[in-house]
Amino acid sequence: MSSIDTFFTVTRTYRHMGRYNRILQILIRYGFGYMLDSWRLHVPRSLRELWQRQRPDDLAGAPESMPERARLALIELGPTFVKLGQVLSARPDLIPIEYAREFTKLQDRVPSFPFEEVREIIREELGGQLEDFFTEFDPVPVAAASIAQGHRARLLDGTDVFVKVQRPNIRKNIAIDLEVLGYLATQLELHSEELGFLRPTRIVDEFARSLSAELDFSIELSNQQRFSRQFSKRLGVRVPKVFPDISTRRLLVMEYIDGIKASEIDALRAGGYDLDKLSDLGADLVLEQFFDHGFFHADPHPGNMFIMPGDVICYVDFGMMGWITPSERNDFANLLVEILAGHYQPAVHYLLRLTHCDGEPDMGELERDLEMLASRYFHGNIAQFDVGGALQDLYSVCRRQGLCIKSHIYFMLRALGFAEEMGRRMNPRFEIVKHLQPFAAKWMLRRYNPIQLAHSSISVVDDWLSLAKELPQNYRQVLRQLLHGRLKLRHQFDSVDTLLHGLDRICNRLAASIVLGGIVVGSAIVIHADRGPKWLDAPVMGIVGFVLSAFLGFWLLWSIVRSGRM
Repeated sequence: MSSIDTFFTVTRTYRHMGRYNRILQILIRYGFGYMLDSWRLHVPRSLRELWQRQRPDDLAGAPESMPERARLALIELGPTFVKLGQVLSARPDLIPIEYAREFTKLQDRVPSFPFEEVREIIREELGGQLEDFFTEFDPVPVAAASIAQGHRARLLDGTDVFVKVQRPNIRKNIAIDLEVLGYLATQLELHSEELGFLRPTRIVDEFARSLSAELDFSIELSNQQRFSRQFSKRLGVRVPKVFPDISTRRLLVMEYIDGIKASEIDALRAGGYDLDKLSDLGADLVLEQFFDHGFFHADPHPGNMFIMPGDVICYVDFGMMGWITPSERNDFANLLVEILAGHYQPAVHYLLRLTHCDGEPDMGELERDLEMLASRYFHGNIAQFDVGGALQDLYSVCRRQGLCIKSHIYFMLRALGFAEEMGRRMNPRFEIVKHLQPFAAKWMLRRYNPIQLAHSSISVVDDWLSLAKELPQNYRQVLRQLLHGRLKLRHQFDSVDTLLHGLDRICNRLAASIVLGGIVVGSAIVIHADRGPKWLDAPVMGIVGFVLSAFLGFWLLWSIVRSGRM
C-alpha cells in the first residue's frame, strides 16, 4: 500500500474518533483493556495510561464473570452493539457457549422517540399528513426497539393496523458503529491468535448484512407476503395482512393481531386452548418450512408467535428469514439418516457440506466426535431426545474442529430447537422425533426414488460432458502459453507477504523522511535567499514548504504512534 493510500485509510478509520474513543473507554472500564495492545489498536495516551494503571480494585463494582461484563459493556455501547450481542447469542458455534448464553439476556431497552417525529416520518414517506391515511393513531407506542417502534392505528376503511416506524437517523448511527466495528474486527483478525480464528471480519460482514435487511422494511414486507402465499391453503396458520400502498423502506403497515403470545402458557390454558394440538402444529409448521418450502421464519421464538381462536398460530416479525436450497435440505436429511444408521464417515462428509472451514479438519477425530454425540443422544431413550443439548454439543464439536456452520443452516437448527422448546412447554409429553420421522422417511424415499436417481445421474453425466468439452480447449490454452513463455504460476506465502508488507512500510517511511528533510532544507534556503513573492515579509515558497513539511511530519509521526512502536 502506498503512503497516500495509507493516509486516506487512517483518515477514514478515525473520522469518528469521538465514537472510537468512547468504545475504548467502555472496554477499559469493564476490564478489557489488556486486549488493546494485543489487537494493536491506536489508543490515546490518556486511555492507555488509564488501563495500564488499572487494578483489580478498580473493577470492584463490575461482575466477576467476563461474559457478564461483556454483556453490560454491549448495553452501554448502544443499540448497534446490543444487536451484535443478540446475533452472537444465536451463534454458539462462533463464540464460547458461556458468552452466547449470557448474550441471550440482552434486550432492546430503549426509550420511545416523540410522536411529532413519527408524524414527520409519515409525512416524508407517504407525502401527506398522518390524518390523510389514518382515522385514529395511538401516540403511545405499543413497543419500542432499537431500530423501530410500533403504534396501533386505524385506516380510513376502519381496519385496525400495526404501524412500524423506523427511528430517525438510525441508519447514520449504525453506519458509524459498523465502520468502527469493521476496523476493530480487522485488527483482531490480524493480530489476535486467540480470537483471530473466529474470523471476526466475517462476523461483522454477516451482522452488517442482517442489519441492512432489518433497516429496509420493504424486504420485511416481501418476506411476509411470500410466507403468506406458501401457507395460503394450510389450516392452522395465519400471517398478518400487509398494506404495500402505505408501506415504505422506513414504514411498515400491517394488520393488527390481537392474540395471546405462545410464551404465555397460563393464559392459553385459561383460555381453553388445546395445548397438545398447538405443540404438534408448531413442530409440523417448522418442519414444513424447512423440507417443503425451503423458506422459513429464522426467529420463531414464542414471542414472535401469537395464538388465536381456533388453535391457530399466527407468525409475526419477518425481518429475519432463512433460505435453504434443495441440495442443502438433502444434505441435512442425509446427515440425520447416516447418524441414525451409525455410518459416521459419510455423516462427516455431509456435515462438511453444511459448514465453512478455513483449514483442514481432523477427519478421524471429527468422525469420533459424531459417534460420541450419536451414542449420547440417539441410542438411548429416543422419547427423551434433547434437541437443544444435541445442538449445543454439535456446536462445540464444530468450534473445536474450526468449522463454522453456514448461517442459514444454523438458523434452521435454531428454529428446530425453538419448536422443541415450545412443544415441551405446552405439552411435557411432546416428542419432536415423532414429527421428524415422517419427514426423514420421505427424504429417504426420495433419496432412493428411481426418478430422483435418474435426475441425479443425468446431472452428473452433464457435468462430466461439460468437463470433457472444456478440457481440450483449456489444454490448448495452457500449452500455447507454455510454448510462448507466457505461462505464469502464482504462489502465496503468508509469512513472506507479511515480511514484504513490513519492508514496504519501512521503505515508505524512509522515503517520506528523506522527502521531509529535503523540503525543510529547501524551504530554509528559499527563506534565507529572501527572493520571490512575500507574505508577512517572508518568501511565500518558503512558507508553503514549511507548512507542507509540518503536515508530512505530523502524518509520519501519527503513523509511527499508531503502529505502537515508538
